[in-house]
Amino acid sequence: MELIVLIFLSIGPAVVWVWYFKRYDRKEPEPTGMLARAFVAGLLAVIPAGIIEVPLAQYWGQVLSPGVRLWLMVLGVGLIEELAKFLAVYFTVYKSSHFDGPLDGIIYTTTAAFGFAGAENFLYTYSFGWEIGPLRAIITSLAHASFSGVVGFSLGMLRIGAGSPWAVIGGLLAASLLHGVYNFILFDRGLSPLLALVLVLAVYRYLVVRIRQAQTRS
Repeated sequence: MELIVLIFLSIGPAVVWVWYFKRYDRKEPEPTGMLARAFVAGLLAVIPAGIIEVPLAQYWGQVLSPGVRLWLMVLGVGLIEELAKFLAVYFTVYKSSHFDGPLDGIIYTTTAAFGFAGAENFLYTYSFGWEIGPLRAIITSLAHASFSGVVGFSLGMLRIGAGSPWAVIGGLLAASLLHGVYNFILFDRGLSPLLALVLVLAVYRYLVVRIRQAQTRS
């Protein structure tokens, strides 16, 4: 019973976040089935990401220079997780006829990111206790979605022939860097966690600007 409650409290907030972002797509809303596909794909993307990250986790607690720790977070966490979420979208919904613009790119990448965050929140809460659950459900979920949404805009532009693969790659690298910096702040005891919150809100604000731009193309 406790496990069922934990699953509900981990996945439930992620679903609420999907609903919140879906309100940006009122003109031509995406089918629920397509959103569910992206969400589940993002949830399952935790598995390959975890397989790659676990061997690297042994280095996180070592005494390394701040620069080394930062790049370890960027390459060993940020790039791995952003690539996993990106591929989840690319191989499940990208080629669908419903995926037809930059706004769709943002909606689907953020949906997959919320699925990823829901699964990750379950694993963290199960391993480290209920206390971290609420904070991760709110802040970490928004972080995952905001970072992935940066890639989503470029991916949507590419889908309609108005963008380039290089823009997608650039978006993926930018998302990975932001994700790595976010993790670095949280794991570095010398930095205030409030900096991570400021970073997430700043990226989310940027994403909202991109959403407004995408809405004019819908």
